[in-house]
Amino acid sequence: MSEPRPRLVIVDGHAVAHRNYHSGQRDLRTSQGEPTNATFGFARTLLDVLRAEKPPQYLAVAFDQGLSGRDNLFPAYKSKRPEMESALAFQLTRIRQLVEAFNIPILERQGYEADDVIGSVARQANAQGVHVHVITGDQDLFQLVNELTTLELPDRENGTKHYDVDAVREKLGVAPHQVPDYKGLVGDSSDNIPGVRGIGPKTAVPLLQAYGNLEGIYAHLAEIPEKVRAKLIQERESAFLSRELATIQTDLDIPFDLARCVAQDYDHQRVLALFHELEFLSLIRRLKAQQPAKPKSKQLALMAEATAPRPPSVEPEDDPRLTAAEQTFRTHVIDTPEALEHLAAQLKAAAWIAF
Repeated sequence: MSEPRPRLVIVDGHAVAHRNYHSGQRDLRTSQGEPTNATFGFARTLLDVLRAEKPPQYLAVAFDQGLSGRDNLFPAYKSKRPEMESALAFQLTRIRQLVEAFNIPILERQGYEADDVIGSVARQANAQGVHVHVITGDQDLFQLVNELTTLELPDRENGTKHYDVDAVREKLGVAPHQVPDYKGLVGDSSDNIPGVRGIGPKTAVPLLQAYGNLEGIYAHLAEIPEKVRAKLIQERESAFLSRELATIQTDLDIPFDLARCVAQDYDHQRVLALFHELEFLSLIRRLKAQQPAKPKSKQLALMAEATAPRPPSVEPEDDPRLTAAEQTFRTHVIDTPEALEHLAAQLKAAAWIAF
């Protein structure tokens, strides 16, 4: 029986932050008023990866740093997206601090979207025989899926869903490598990619199943029903432009050192200090419960204990030495399904509950 391949998990930073910001408890804040819902969700995602039943050997996070020149090809590219809310923009800085605290390398390239960075790193990792698993909220990345690359996306029924080649084909009706051609025909309203007006999935999928790609479709126009043929002829330029906009680059010159991506290699005290600052009570308990029982060196452990700064915000349950007068409590109004879900998670993780 052959050994399982090493596995690299890449978190699509902006996509996961955006998803947590809009789907999480929007009013989650520290006692000082700092918004934390996206940061909390991102931290929970990292812990889920690191503490999975079969955790990956390697972990990295990718961030956007531009539009990869697509806005030069098509000035309207992503132009309909609303400006990022200030509360999310602020939390992205916190999220980067979180990633650095976990000693997770950040993958990015000035001027480029995270999709292209992920695609280029995945290609390099695959060439080294490494299985790549991408956590994202962006279906554009379906095109990266192959025998050594899988995708994880949000799912309403099960929370998340993993996609391999067969799952992508079941979802879209086309193979992963055909996704850019699919977008060339149907477009993508979220990225303002026009596609071919009047052609949707029900028309695009049979065309791609029959002819493979845009070149094959346009080489067989005579075989295509007249109504569809007329749309294809009229929108030919848009179809090929849309495919180019939708195609993820996988050949960027991105320095990639797999050894730097080793997971679990982080300072628990540094992460705990940040969790205390952000007042992530349930995550503090979770991290403490999973902290290695034995330090590598007694001397190092003593030095860490002697020099580690006291967290700036300590809850009563974490420091029994506080008197009742010194303890402060916050009131939260639970008025949304998301807030109730967050409360349930905290109660489930609590060591004890008082009424």
